[in-house]
Amino acid sequence: MVIRLVPPGRVLPAFRVEAGFTFEPNPATARQATLFSARYCDVAQDSPPVCLDDPGRLATRFTWSFGDGAQAAGQTVSHVFDAAGAYPVRLAVTDAFRRSASRTRSVRVKAGAVPEPAFDVSPSLPIADAPVVFDAGRTTSSRPVAAYEWSLGDGATGSGRVLTHRYTRAGVYAVTLTVTDDRGGAATAAGEVTVASGEPTAAIDVSPQRPAVGQPVSFSGLRSAARPGRTIVAHAWTLGDAGATAQGGSVTHTYRAAGTYVVTLVVTDDFGASSTARVTVSVGEVPAVARSPPQAGRVTLGQYGCGDGTGPRGTARRSPGGGARRAGPAGSGGARRHASSAPHIRSSAGMLVVTPTDAQLLIDFRYRTVVSEALASGAGPSGLRRVDVEGSYEEALRRVAREAGWERMGFEADHLSVRRWQWLEGSLPAALAATVGLVERIRMRKDDDEVATLRAAGELLAPVAARVLDSVAVGRSERELAARIEQALRDGGFERPAFDSIVAGGPNSALPHAQPTGRRLAAGDLVVLDFGGVHHGYCVDLSRTVCVGRAGADAQRLHQAVHAAQAAALAAIRPGIRASAVDAAAREVLAGLGLAEAFGHSTGHGLGIELHEAPRIGRPRVDGEAAAAETEDPLLLPGMVFTVEPGVYIPEIGGVRIEDDVLVTEDGYEMLTRVPNELRVC
Repeated sequence: MVIRLVPPGRVLPAFRVEAGFTFEPNPATARQATLFSARYCDVAQDSPPVCLDDPGRLATRFTWSFGDGAQAAGQTVSHVFDAAGAYPVRLAVTDAFRRSASRTRSVRVKAGAVPEPAFDVSPSLPIADAPVVFDAGRTTSSRPVAAYEWSLGDGATGSGRVLTHRYTRAGVYAVTLTVTDDRGGAATAAGEVTVASGEPTAAIDVSPQRPAVGQPVSFSGLRSAARPGRTIVAHAWTLGDAGATAQGGSVTHTYRAAGTYVVTLVVTDDFGASSTARVTVSVGEVPAVARSPPQAGRVTLGQYGCGDGTGPRGTARRSPGGGARRAGPAGSGGARRHASSAPHIRSSAGMLVVTPTDAQLLIDFRYRTVVSEALASGAGPSGLRRVDVEGSYEEALRRVAREAGWERMGFEADHLSVRRWQWLEGSLPAALAATVGLVERIRMRKDDDEVATLRAAGELLAPVAARVLDSVAVGRSERELAARIEQALRDGGFERPAFDSIVAGGPNSALPHAQPTGRRLAAGDLVVLDFGGVHHGYCVDLSRTVCVGRAGADAQRLHQAVHAAQAAALAAIRPGIRASAVDAAAREVLAGLGLAEAFGHSTGHGLGIELHEAPRIGRPRVDGEAAAAETEDPLLLPGMVFTVEPGVYIPEIGGVRIEDDVLVTEDGYEMLTRVPNELRVC
């Protein structure tokens, strides 16, 4: 209450009241609370207004109208506007003297933040009858989310942040997600989901493409593919030959009569879905094999010529049975262990001691500089330390062992002589323990840099092979051709030959590891060419067999047999099988053609920093130690690199060997040496 004293006889001025209000925040925001506070003032004529901090002492009622149909009462009130806009907010005040006042203000309300819905679909390419997960986890909202509502495009609906659904048919479905917050703010996101058929895709590879009667034919269904999230569990074959059937990803069949056969493959996945593929195989007659000397005449079975340039020329093509190439280069950038910029060390001496925490390379004066450069470039493994050898290696090893206080040391039993072992056993303070295949098991699987190096080496070898095959001609000696091979390897970018090149013509071709002689090539000769190079320390190896002047029936028969054996071995390559299974596939073909006794060596060998390393692709040895089983007949795994080189050798006719290098991949193999392998006549 306000009391004013005035002199007697003076007339009091008239009083009136004024109402006002404030609000926060200003401007207001839709779907968020706005706080309104009333203000009450006494105003007299010619006097400043008297505004009370607590108008409630005189005011008896405060009435609010918010312009959106809502009303409230009270000195301080809170209100939520549902939408943006300008609202006429009116405050009416009545005091204890029944005086009243009102105030209307335009309150601007800005748009409030609504949820921003977003969703992910997994898998991104779903298939029919398989679960599809819808996840709204990427939705953002300034307020708590009250509801997620889904419409899945096939009549189905659902709720929840994460929803699982199965589409029964392939098609394109419009999916919408509506997200509502706790104040009723809502927004919708839409997207399309393409659902593929749940059926797998069946595919057939045949090798050779034009088989002859009695020649084994390899059928592979390994290129068949299941839909994402599924696995092919069965391959069922109908071979079109008197009801012949078979099961398995790769099968071999021999047709006994010429004709055209329809081969059918049905693949089934683990959901029971299936698909069918068909191919037509034309089987031709094979002339009887003449055991007499080759007949006169010229036969060209390849698509390209060689030698002095008089042979027919065409376009080289990919070898039959080639595997799927792994996409993209393996690794890139940085100072890598096998990169071309890193120093490459070759030495005739050295010891490497590996502990759980570091590695020590014992090296003498001859190699200190190159080792230091290699370590400085980052080419060596982390933690490798150089130890200089001043006297003998044995004395240096003893010094290192004594300083470290080792009680037990392992050694590679395959690489330690008896004399050195005796010395070490009597001189070292640690007990010695033999290991078998410890390093070799690790080296069997190449890392990305090693794969890139071997792949590059295979690519370098292709033009070298073309140059070598062009050098074969009547009258040239085996030694002259061997010298040309080694020069071509160096000219082609290799550091050096991987081994002494083999050039074996005529009767010498029946010797698997013949040494080049002064014998000159004659018309009708089968010539085995076996060569390879070293690229950044890693070896590649290739063999091809050609005919000089003409190819007789025996030469054709032997080459076709080896070609089919290699194709069968290649078709058998996949992760999870034993190395001996690849060898068995080649031997089965040759045995079916009566040539089992003419194939006496293994089908292949591992490649890497050595020309021959694990895995060995051959018949399992029964006399090997159990500790060596992992290298003698291992399970094939992605990253393994080896040769596939079946051959037959008959003294009175000659020999044929076809060799290529392959990399085991996740679903089969990749051919590293892409050089045509048909019989070539020079």
